[in-house]
Amino acid sequence: MKENNFSCVIPAYNEEKRISKVVNVVKEHRLVKEIVVVSDGSVDNTVEEAKLSGATKVIELKNNLGKGAAVYYGVKEAVFDKIILLDADLDNLRIDHLALLISTFETNNLDMVVGILGGDFFQKINPSVSGQRIVKKSLILKHHELLNSGFKLELLLNYYALIEKWAVGYVELPDLKHNLKIFKYSLKEAFKKEAEYFIDLF
Repeated sequence: MKENNFSCVIPAYNEEKRISKVVNVVKEHRLVKEIVVVSDGSVDNTVEEAKLSGATKVIELKNNLGKGAAVYYGVKEAVFDKIILLDADLDNLRIDHLALLISTFETNNLDMVVGILGGDFFQKINPSVSGQRIVKKSLILKHHELLNSGFKLELLLNYYALIEKWAVGYVELPDLKHNLKIFKYSLKEAFKKEAEYFIDLF
C-alpha cells in the first residue's frame, strides 16, 4: 500500500566516490520505493554515479545552493509522504540502520525520527544535529525558509518540531559514521566546509 512506502532523499555535493554505496544499501529495503539524489552543484561525477547505481530520480542543481535547498527540492519531487533523509557520505551504512529508523518511526507513530550515528562521538553528545531522519513531506514543504537554511537544516527542523509539537523520537544507529571532510576534499576546501558547518550551527 502506498501509505506504507517511503521515499529517500539524499543531498550530495561532489560525492562520486561514495554516493553509489549509500544508494545500493537503500535499494535493498523493501519499503523504500523511491530514491531521489540531489546533486548540489557538484563538479565531479556525482550525477553519473547516482544514475548508474540505480537512483530513481537524480536532480542536478547547477549551482551549490546548500544542503537545505538540496533537501527541499528533493522532497518536493518525492512521491511519498514519508521521507527518509540520508547524507551521501555515510560510512558503513547497512540495511538494519534503515530498518531501525523505519520501525521506530512507524511503531511510535512519529512525525520525525532522528538517527544518531553510533560511530560519531560528537553526535552522541549533540544528537539534534544528525542528518539521518525520517520526516513527513508535508511538514518539510510548509517551511519555505528551509530553502536558505544551508547546514542549519537540521536545527530548523528541530525548532519547528518543538514549536509545532511534532511527535519526535531518537534511535541510535550502531557503528554508522560520516567520512571525514579532510579525506573527501582538499585541505583548503575541507577547512572551508567545516568552518561553514560550525558557523551555521552556532
